[in-house]
Amino acid sequence: MDHVLPQNFSRSASTYAAAAEFQRFAAGRLYAFVEREVPNRQRSARVLELGCGTGFLTIGLLQLFPNARFVISDISDEMLHRCREQTRESMAERFDSYFERYDIAEARIEKQYDLILSALAFQWVPNLDAVMANIREHLRPDGRLVFSTLLAGTYSSLHRAFRTVGASYPGPRLMTEDELLKTCAVFPHLERECLDYTEAYPDIRQFLKRIQLTGTGNGGGTPVPVGTLRRVMALADADPTAEYLADYRIANVCCW
Repeated sequence: MDHVLPQNFSRSASTYAAAAEFQRFAAGRLYAFVEREVPNRQRSARVLELGCGTGFLTIGLLQLFPNARFVISDISDEMLHRCREQTRESMAERFDSYFERYDIAEARIEKQYDLILSALAFQWVPNLDAVMANIREHLRPDGRLVFSTLLAGTYSSLHRAFRTVGASYPGPRLMTEDELLKTCAVFPHLERECLDYTEAYPDIRQFLKRIQLTGTGNGGGTPVPVGTLRRVMALADADPTAEYLADYRIANVCCW
């Protein structure tokens, strides 16, 4: 991935857990999806988590797969540190489990796994087709990939606000549901669910501050010109009684 992402996430590691209400919600829904879609959870297995963040999903996974050997990874050393602190007691009891700094976009998974999981990381990956092919090659027979990702339609209010001032929001291009299905076509089987989620903020200024605290601002790596940002902020002052609704479109997917 671009070097901007690990820097963003490392800077926000100390503020992420308190600010990431949406990410916490999404991890909970993905956990329920894993619980429903992954059979034989009690057997010993090798599990890889890609993009652990501060551990919202990891904490649940360690309970859900009590006999599994985990490799828990993230692109940010600081995020890994936070996740390690959150899961120290559980991980201490895991034979042959460990943390690893890993860039998903490098598509260099080497070991074989029974289960590979990722929560809200794939939308940052520019070469997802290659990553999917690499994951498919490194799943054992009957192994599964379970992940969540943002879909097109996320931040529609934010994109609209930037268009109002004659600019474009520099976030990553998000796939449509049809594009996601094509990317997953390397797997013969797929189950999915799509969810909508909305957060209310007093104004757009407060929302922009929130995504900076989670490291998800400027995800495209292109800085927003100061003049553009001021014009967007001015929208909040134009109607101080109007709340801002941040909208998300999420896909939970299981492939095998």
